[in-house]
Amino acid sequence: MEYFAALEIFNQKRELQSELVNRFTELNWQNTSIFYAGRSKDMPEFLKQITSKIASYDRLVDVFIASSGFGYLLQALYLTDESIRKDAIKIATHLNLKLFEKIKIFASEETNFFSGLTLPQVASLSTIYFLFSYDSLTLKGAISMAFDELMEQYLDFDSQNDLRAHSVAYQMFNLAVTLNSEKINDPSKLSQLFEAKNILNIPIMVLLFERVLDFVNPSFVKNQREKKKIRERMIKNIENVNYYIKTPIKELRYTKFDNINSLKNVKIFTEGETDSVIINTAYNVLTGDTPYWEIRQCGNASTGGAQTLSKMLSTIPPPSPEDVIIGLFDNDSKGIQEFESLKETFF
Repeated sequence: MEYFAALEIFNQKRELQSELVNRFTELNWQNTSIFYAGRSKDMPEFLKQITSKIASYDRLVDVFIASSGFGYLLQALYLTDESIRKDAIKIATHLNLKLFEKIKIFASEETNFFSGLTLPQVASLSTIYFLFSYDSLTLKGAISMAFDELMEQYLDFDSQNDLRAHSVAYQMFNLAVTLNSEKINDPSKLSQLFEAKNILNIPIMVLLFERVLDFVNPSFVKNQREKKKIRERMIKNIENVNYYIKTPIKELRYTKFDNINSLKNVKIFTEGETDSVIINTAYNVLTGDTPYWEIRQCGNASTGGAQTLSKMLSTIPPPSPEDVIIGLFDNDSKGIQEFESLKETFF
């Protein structure tokens, strides 16, 4: 049915193209969109419109359905300009970050399928979902170009403590894993990521290299040099690695370990977990939307406080012009004291 609908729209009813864009997360319309794209295979404006629409999705159901369908749409448009498809792939990685973030929220609750999952488990699920949707030789060039741009962005970060570094590293990991699949079989970007600065100093990335690759295409980690390097980093970060493995997401959320999130320009740091939970919950209840900021407590589940927050703020690299960093101190004597002790250069 969707095939014949696409045929009719392509040949006779081009004015309905906007419906294909606006209703992309309705499965019948999504399938029609993919068949429609396949009629020409080169539709740059249509792809730009779909990409723009997808970037606006925020609800879990929209993000989940769009993440998969967008991959098949890009495969259908394999004759479309590579640079346009590269931009679309980058949006797809942002969408995957949103999906990861949504699943984390569900995993923090106690009455659903995701309850009790750990952060490495959710990260692995999101990676595999991305792989299954974008694993096609028709996307090899666009994925490679997107990876290169993200690598440039990653290498520009001042340090591994930059709030964006871990999220961009995860985006690159998803692209590199897809290129390393048995179907595409290009391990070059994975090797490049493996050797990139500070990547193996990020415990969650070490776990992903060790676990996901063994499932997707174990040939990379069979290399003795890579295997030895992963093992060494696992041992070096054993305390953090074990904490990730054993601790449910519910206990990690809003802490320094919750370091892969959709990229947002506003970052808020609080003294404790309760502050973060109250702020996010209040915004969600009042607006029905996901907050437009990234929020986390200083320290971990058992530490925090005004002094820890002050020290954390002092170690954050200067934000880019479009970013905003907010430290939220309690209005008590210690909070006021630590706030007033911040250097003027911080503001």
